[in-house]
Amino acid sequence: MVLQLLSISAFLLLLASQGLEAKVTSDWWKEEIIYQVYPRSFRDSDGDGVGDIQGIIEKLDYISGLGARAVWLSPVYPSPMADFGYDISNHTDIDPVFGSLADFDQLVREIHKRGMYLVMDFVPNHTSDRHPWFEASRRDPADPYGDFYVWTDCRPQTKAGEAPGGVNNWLSCFGGSAWQFDPIRGQCYQHQFCAQQPDLNFRHAGVREAMRSVVRFWLERGVDGFRVDAVKHLFEDPMLRDEPVAAGPEKLTDDPADHNYLRHDFTTDYNETYDVMAEWRLVLDEVAGATGRRRLLVAEAYSDLPALMRYYSWRGKALADFPFNFGLLTASGTERGGGGGGGSGRFCNAACLRTAAQRFLNAAPEGAWPNWVLGNHDNSRLSTRFPPEGRFVRALNTLLLTLPGTPTCYYGDELGMSDLQLLPEQMVDPLGRRFPEQSRDPARGPMLWSEGPQAGFTDGPSPPWLPVESGFGAKCVARQLRMPNSTLAAFQAVAELRRQREFLDGELRFLMETEAELLAYWRGLGDSGYIVAMYISANTEPLVLDLSASGCRSLSLVADFRAANRNDFSVSGVAMQPGDAIIAKAADCKPDQLELRVFQRSRREEL
Repeated sequence: MVLQLLSISAFLLLLASQGLEAKVTSDWWKEEIIYQVYPRSFRDSDGDGVGDIQGIIEKLDYISGLGARAVWLSPVYPSPMADFGYDISNHTDIDPVFGSLADFDQLVREIHKRGMYLVMDFVPNHTSDRHPWFEASRRDPADPYGDFYVWTDCRPQTKAGEAPGGVNNWLSCFGGSAWQFDPIRGQCYQHQFCAQQPDLNFRHAGVREAMRSVVRFWLERGVDGFRVDAVKHLFEDPMLRDEPVAAGPEKLTDDPADHNYLRHDFTTDYNETYDVMAEWRLVLDEVAGATGRRRLLVAEAYSDLPALMRYYSWRGKALADFPFNFGLLTASGTERGGGGGGGSGRFCNAACLRTAAQRFLNAAPEGAWPNWVLGNHDNSRLSTRFPPEGRFVRALNTLLLTLPGTPTCYYGDELGMSDLQLLPEQMVDPLGRRFPEQSRDPARGPMLWSEGPQAGFTDGPSPPWLPVESGFGAKCVARQLRMPNSTLAAFQAVAELRRQREFLDGELRFLMETEAELLAYWRGLGDSGYIVAMYISANTEPLVLDLSASGCRSLSLVADFRAANRNDFSVSGVAMQPGDAIIAKAADCKPDQLELRVFQRSRREEL
């Protein structure tokens, strides 16, 4: 067996010389990386301290240069910003803080010109309380919009001068009652999020048709797909029964105002939700049939696996192309504001990550397309969830990009951005103002572009809407582009490597499944493929990975993300520290007989 080391740059040149590029398929997302842009925090082009659409256009070549050719855009619709864009007052326009419809149309053109794709956030569960639909609904129950929302009579007053109370014990995802008394209509309306975000009534045919019209509007403007926000909340118990208090392993808090205090049997994951998803699927497929171009539909639901898997198909109907898989994310931290997630809060080592991946793959229906998420706008940053900050980012991005299926990268995770350290008075997130420890603000810091003022996020006189991460100079794009072994360079290298057929179409076979601290797996087609290995552990002791028993006739190390011992290789001893990762190209292997061994470096004892 021959072990060779190719530098990352040499390997990428080899790929280019062979003309190995991803071919276009109808299901384009199967070969692409999705890159989530949180517009407020990405790039401010007009100096008001808030990111905007022109700022995104300015940075499209950067995103493409990452190897990510699909952009998922968090909400840019008109909004009073009670929940920073998720409280929508007009579903078919752009908020002036982000630009205009003309700017959006330019964004679509520029994305498509680069062979990229645009996925929009679609937020159907609720609107802003300033939406014309709600304003009409609260004024007159007999109005055509009168039943567009979930209205019911409130509990009577208990004290003189006190407003009527709630309806039942349902809790908002942001804490406190999920009911708000409206003095104009004289009834309570349901809100699963902020009081300024009244829930739509999806048992009303007019609501469903209105939302189908929203989907059509954006498809006609060239959007390539949608991520459906908070979809598990669309329906609730028509009898308005109290929900049970969480107990046993499900108990996460003793605070009766915290959403996690209850088990949400009567406000989430109703079967009717899947029927509505099927309606949206039909709209997308109608447009695809007319244009010859498939559109992506993604469901966002922090649901248990059986409920989650129903988003693939329901009663013989195709629904989402995939539901977001938060298994890796929630295994390594606590979901803050999506309503129903939750993690262990402990360090998630190699065994923990392996188990999370296997659970999703084992639960998925036959032929279902997998996907992987390690960060988003509702959760603590990847770098922060795996302390010490920054040590494990390259390894975890390697995991994200080399598992089978579609990876989604949250902006800045390719740099190793960390959570902002904010005082309670600095928080603007409505959830964080009530529960500072659950604030989503820390993960939404401005993108780190340069070593200049405000990290290049804005050039104007107004400060950024959130502070820039302290000590940003070492992490910024400009600095990392000059560093051949940076976190950013590692992401780009693996993203390019991912375009090989072994990663796009090859089988996944976990290796060393009893090893708790070293995660290793095979991705291959036939007898050729890649061995991926990473050391994910809270321990500090180095290990030695022995490849000599792999059974492959040749191995070429094509990616080396080790903090130390670079260029120090032997077949029987690849020294690794926690946070290190390697990828080896293997040929003439017997995948069902692959064997690796791990030793403690200090005593050379086989583990």
